[in-house]
Amino acid sequence: MGKSEKIDKEREIYNQIFENDNKNSEETNRVLGLLRDCSVISSDVPDIIAINRNDKIAYGIEEFRVDHHIRNQHGTIGASSFKVKNDSGRLWNKYKDNIEDHYLDAANDINRIISREVEDMFNATYTDLLRSLDYSLEKHYKKIESYMNNSDFPNGFKKKIVFLVEIYSDFHNLYKCSYRRNEPNIRGLMPLTNDVIERFSNSKIYGVDYIILVLKSYLNDDVQIIALDTSDIEKSIKLNSVETYVYCGIDNYIKYSEDKVLSVEFNEAFSDRDTIKAYHRDNFHIQDNPYYLPAIFTAGKMAMEYRSLRKSYLIERTVLYFVEVYGKNIVGWNQSFDEGLVEPIFNKINQIDINRRVRKFDENYPFVERKK
Repeated sequence: MGKSEKIDKEREIYNQIFENDNKNSEETNRVLGLLRDCSVISSDVPDIIAINRNDKIAYGIEEFRVDHHIRNQHGTIGASSFKVKNDSGRLWNKYKDNIEDHYLDAANDINRIISREVEDMFNATYTDLLRSLDYSLEKHYKKIESYMNNSDFPNGFKKKIVFLVEIYSDFHNLYKCSYRRNEPNIRGLMPLTNDVIERFSNSKIYGVDYIILVLKSYLNDDVQIIALDTSDIEKSIKLNSVETYVYCGIDNYIKYSEDKVLSVEFNEAFSDRDTIKAYHRDNFHIQDNPYYLPAIFTAGKMAMEYRSLRKSYLIERTVLYFVEVYGKNIVGWNQSFDEGLVEPIFNKINQIDINRRVRKFDENYPFVERKK
């Protein structure tokens, strides 16, 4: 990306945060109001300097992007879509002068690029998003001193630092649950979790005064703006009236090998145990992975604990199925074959009751189409 293109993109994101005032909370509009009437200049570090001449405050705004779909190459974490763009550019340079002689090779290279992008999408986990966020925050925290020393700041003005964070995610598969209700995360945007809040909670220590989150989905054009005042970030979250969640997804518990392929080592105890009969196991779409069912059980156990504590949590539809259909029959838990995973202890399961709960579950929680 050239410098001119980079500046245009930064200005586009900056201007976007002022477009949906009627959808924002009062707290978010209060923070955005600090910037609204500022004169703006582009810079290098930080990206934008917004100058409020009346209050004699200059806001150094650093814009960066965090991605759910990532690829780790050569020790750096980057958005999978950017990697595809770079790979495609290299492919064009490779074949542009002799495509007629090498069209089969070009087609195979294109297929590999597309396959890798699809693989990144389907392998994306909640942990990937946190890794991407950690990587970006660490990178930009280290630059704060250079932001403050930028000569583009006007003399005699108080300096404040703002992180403008664009977060792309695909969490359409999650249900947002509490003791009151369960609802699908149709928009696919990143719900605000305790893990994410924890990562921003130290921002004030590093010298960041405000955080503006621009939440986006890969699947549609939905945008949510959440602006936080780091002087008291917990208070700012409450004033935003944003519900926060504990993440209880299956991917927290499934074992991965280093290349992120699901571990599928055979375990005879798994295939022979009778805690859930084969008929019930089929309902969970088990695909020859011994960790998958215990991961569902463990996620379900955590969800049931948070529900009893009246805390909000995030789970997949599969885990919700386990909790709603089988939860009433659970009388305890045993450790599974792998440390950290559990299996339920059931009282007598009545097939008629199970069938009735399955029908009720399908009525209450039908599959939801992705929003276009």
